[in-house]
Amino acid sequence: MRSVIVGVSTSAAITAALLPVTIRNLRNAGRLDRPNERSSHVIPTPRGGGIACAVGMMAGIGAARLAGGSIPIGPTMGVAALTLVGHADDRTELSAGCRLGAQILVGALNGDKQGVSVANSLRGALVVPSLVNSFNFMDGINGISAGQVVVWSVSAIPLLRAANLKGLVTLNSVALGSSLAFLPWNIPGARVFLGDVGSYLYGSTIAITWLSATSSDRRIAFRLLSPYFCYLADTGSTLVRRTFEGQNLMEAHRSHAYQRLADQVGVQHWHVACGVSLISALSSVFSRAKHGGVLTSLLVAGYLVSPRVIQAYGANAQASLV
Repeated sequence: MRSVIVGVSTSAAITAALLPVTIRNLRNAGRLDRPNERSSHVIPTPRGGGIACAVGMMAGIGAARLAGGSIPIGPTMGVAALTLVGHADDRTELSAGCRLGAQILVGALNGDKQGVSVANSLRGALVVPSLVNSFNFMDGINGISAGQVVVWSVSAIPLLRAANLKGLVTLNSVALGSSLAFLPWNIPGARVFLGDVGSYLYGSTIAITWLSATSSDRRIAFRLLSPYFCYLADTGSTLVRRTFEGQNLMEAHRSHAYQRLADQVGVQHWHVACGVSLISALSSVFSRAKHGGVLTSLLVAGYLVSPRVIQAYGANAQASLV
């Protein structure tokens, strides 16, 4: 437990200390996310603050190790590799094929470390790109992704400790610390965005944690992933809907449920982010219940239809006043 506290504290402290410097450097380098018709923000905002989170996590891992904690070498290297890919994408806009290829390679290598077999490699090659890209797609409004990491980590750490996966406990402890430190800079108003470096950092942490943990103990698969169901459902349903509508899947858009709540319904970003975090937390709680799958499905389905329901209610209420 001591190493967890040390890891969380160090990661949070280093991330918090680096963020002001990081923001200044991003502004000086002109690395700003400028608003356009596909954006949910209205002022140019520094993009790439996740690099401070990455350094904070590395420092936290080192401090936790000095405090007696374990370091998961394979998962840590996988997270580091994809974080570098995200950083490169922020700077040079890598092609989709290059990004996907790196995700598949890291997934296959981490899947294979759980036992040399084609099946394990294929499992990793599917899981890592799916979870990393879903995280990246959902990182579009203030506070949503940092909040998701907080909920994920708080839910995952006890499960990983119970399964005696000490290295993964360390990895997710430092993720918790860095995300907590990042939140005040991104909510309620955003002074900096995570960027792809941050999305890949946290998305790969979640993906590789789930992959590695369930390879060791498949009994925790559902409970471990449950806080992430909202992200997966929003991403999956949006891809399916856009496919049937004949839209270009590689084109930026604003049709996720969380984007429609913020842009079309008019709910403030941080309110939507808090709502998604609450749904994720409840999904984790429901996963312990006898009919947890049903409860979680109903909860997530309610979230997906909420933009349409709220819009319809608002239209009806307005009509009744006319």
